[in-house]
Amino acid sequence: MSDVTLRHLERRWRQTGSAEDEAAFLLRRVRAGALSPERLALAAYCGHDACAGEPAGPTTAEAFVVGLARWGRAACVRAGVAAFRAVALSDRATTAKHALRCVAAVSDWVDCPCDAHVKAVQTAHADLRGEGPEAAAAACLVWAVVSEAPARSASTAALALRPLTTVAAEADLVAAMRADLGRWALTG
Repeated sequence: MSDVTLRHLERRWRQTGSAEDEAAFLLRRVRAGALSPERLALAAYCGHDACAGEPAGPTTAEAFVVGLARWGRAACVRAGVAAFRAVALSDRATTAKHALRCVAAVSDWVDCPCDAHVKAVQTAHADLRGEGPEAAAAACLVWAVVSEAPARSASTAALALRPLTTVAAEADLVAAMRADLGRWALTG
């Protein structure tokens, strides 16, 4: 598979914007080794338009996150971060700065899961104060980071969603998670 073919397919997709052209481009990326089949499956789970015909994940927030376990801890935690951000950016949010700082540290860990970022998450957790749904969600996301097993991370990240559903519609949380993870899946 030549780079010329990939560039041509990408150019065609960007010009037309059609899901069919994007699907052709994504399949060529997989064949060329530029996109893993697992990441393409994650995009399908997130309901990405170009993956039509593949089954999308559950529509309830907790089930959606638990189903992410097969893609590892980073995917589970990233979903929780996306849901948290959707709440934090909403009009009804009263997010404390400590919870925001804690989730920012968790987000940094998702991008670079090194020991230094784990330490930063633990430090931010120690500073976490306040009550309310955002603080509870941030604390659960911290535990999802420090958990070693993807299944445990998934269930802990799913627990982070429970307090968030008191301030946001579950459908909005799922939409935010699908959008963020779908984009992320196709970048690697």
